[in-house]
Amino acid sequence: MKTPNRITLSDLSERVKADAVLSSGIKFYSEDGLVLSPSLQRPFRSMLRPQTPYLVDDYRCGMVMRGSISGRMNLREYNLQAKTLIYISPGSLLEPLDMSDDIEIMGMGVSQEVFNMANKGNIPAAFNGRLKNGTHRLEEEEAQLMLTMYAAFWKVLQTGMAGAETKYGMISAILHLVSDICSSDEEGRAEARSTSANNIFDRFIYLVNLHARRERRLAFYADKLCITERYLGSVVRQTSGITAKEWIDRAVITAVKVMLRHDTMQITQIAEELNFPNTSFFCKYFHRLVGSTPQAYRTGAPRSL
Repeated sequence: MKTPNRITLSDLSERVKADAVLSSGIKFYSEDGLVLSPSLQRPFRSMLRPQTPYLVDDYRCGMVMRGSISGRMNLREYNLQAKTLIYISPGSLLEPLDMSDDIEIMGMGVSQEVFNMANKGNIPAAFNGRLKNGTHRLEEEEAQLMLTMYAAFWKVLQTGMAGAETKYGMISAILHLVSDICSSDEEGRAEARSTSANNIFDRFIYLVNLHARRERRLAFYADKLCITERYLGSVVRQTSGITAKEWIDRAVITAVKVMLRHDTMQITQIAEELNFPNTSFFCKYFHRLVGSTPQAYRTGAPRSL
């Protein structure tokens, strides 16, 4: 297979802006970590070149509204028609093969940071590695519901009055609705069915959401589940493709970012609240995972969302 191109939210925004100069009537919203469009036609066709693999670094969900597109997603072949729901997680490999001239897509993309902030650790099943299919053929009622949700979010964004928590809430609602719909069909239920490994993974994620603010040791969660650390790490990695330590770190960093952006607590207070041994250790931990100091993130993090 050819070396895949990365297709980022910034790339998508720039392409749509360029096409907007040539085509009137393009509806597209973009800010740091979020893009939304109730209808993309020309930009979608010009962005994806047939026979070219693309690597997605963020979360995407949308619906084919008109036309068709065939290709591969994570090496599985698809021929997507109108009223087909698509959901994509970071690390997904896409390779479009062909698309009709009238292809029209409704969709939303969010960065990993915005995804974590919006869901606050409560990861929708369709995006946590459990559901591998990536598509779902919608019934008429489901399709209308998705259209309604996207239209509502679009209107909210156009008013310019929505604050960060309102936007996060609507992002989370759409992602969870996608997950609810996708896990309702027979294939989705089969993939999410509670085997022993899946049951351990679900219980682990529940415990992480409950305790990660105070407990970062894998041994703590293994003890709660009455299994060894090695077995827990193996199950989590095989079930989700992500290590147990990464899940814990994601939950901790999400909590830290929420506190830095929306609370007035001092850095030392946050470190104490999250059970770090000292502020220096906390700052090094944050810098290693985020790439900036807590203070730099607090003063430099985008406030628009």
